[in-house]
Amino acid sequence: MVNVNAGLAARTHAANAPSPLIQDPFARPVAGATAYSPTIITTESLPLPGAPTADEYFAGRVGRRVEAIRFDVLDRDRNPLGTLAVDRDTSPRITNDVSRSLRRQVEGLHVLPRPVGDQDPTRFYADELDTLTMRVKPWWIVSGLTTPFPLGVFVLADDNAEVYSWGEPRSMSGVDYCHTLAQPLSQNVGYPAGWLITDALRTEADRWGIGGSERVIDSSATRISEPVAWAAGRDTGLKVMESLCALAGFFPPYFDNNGLLRCVHATDLATAQPAYTYGYGVGAVLAGSILRSSDILDAPNRYVAIDTSAQKGPVVGIYDVPASAPHSYAHRGFFVVRTVELQGLESQEAATAAAAAAAASDSATYSWLAFDTPPDPRHDTFDVLSFDGVNYRQQGWSLECKAGGTHSHDCRGTYQ
Repeated sequence: MVNVNAGLAARTHAANAPSPLIQDPFARPVAGATAYSPTIITTESLPLPGAPTADEYFAGRVGRRVEAIRFDVLDRDRNPLGTLAVDRDTSPRITNDVSRSLRRQVEGLHVLPRPVGDQDPTRFYADELDTLTMRVKPWWIVSGLTTPFPLGVFVLADDNAEVYSWGEPRSMSGVDYCHTLAQPLSQNVGYPAGWLITDALRTEADRWGIGGSERVIDSSATRISEPVAWAAGRDTGLKVMESLCALAGFFPPYFDNNGLLRCVHATDLATAQPAYTYGYGVGAVLAGSILRSSDILDAPNRYVAIDTSAQKGPVVGIYDVPASAPHSYAHRGFFVVRTVELQGLESQEAATAAAAAAAASDSATYSWLAFDTPPDPRHDTFDVLSFDGVNYRQQGWSLECKAGGTHSHDCRGTYQ
């Protein structure tokens, strides 16, 4: 089994090269300062001298590192206000799961009342938090790397206060901006035939207050073929955007590590360049954590996209898994069909692209992979990673916010 979490540095670093982020880990923020002063820090050991790269740190080729997690407090417009004084004796956990509507979440935010000895107005304690207007943005900081790693932007939720004579400590969780999109529509929404789907996506983002600097929408020439509509009170903004993304052959919409809305093309696992590489002797995989499994009996081998608004005849697209796949029709002898119903598919080609996108993002594909690594804050959403030379799509991950914590990965594979 793989155990590369306990190695010494694989390369020698210059002894005289100082780390740019070596500082007092408990320093308070100073007005106008650009240094990152963490509100939580847990240290494994002293850092190696020199400046190893991020790939070296997170691939396990550097055996010791100092790292911290800092939670910034933002206002509703995402302007920084200060830092959140999270209880240092706790370890929040960030999860990201594309199979749920609120994809990215943080749990275990414990905030104590303000102590008498800390009157810094840029440090937010339980007393000053306004959960309706404030947002939280975690950053992972590694001493030796000049750039910290963002882990999303969260709306605070599940606010619980314990009442004591000395104050009211609060325990909270947070969800990403999918929570905003998941609200029921306040009015009917519809688009006529001929509209560019990307224009409709931009219109919907504007409707929910997500401006041009807060979103990334891939280009697409696909147009809506028939009028489409969603009902107020019944449908949600997230359903509208998911439907439009499916029409364009995109992944479902999500918010990335920087808190930006992304509507992007679904990638083909067989040809995609993996962002991360793991396997026997490669990458920092924890021994005994690897689990391969499959649902080969029930895994779909045909994806069908149907236009429910077609008036001039049926518009249907079909995507079949390759005949050489173990769960294909050729091997299984029967079809297991997953149907996607959409409004406004422009053509059979668009329907086929929608069916292929459904296959690319399906969480029920036949090959499953789970494994644990040390924390690697670079992972985002719908990442493609390679494990033993096979590409997988990361359906979700769970990150323990402490040095030496566990980063669990849940992946799906298609036949390649």
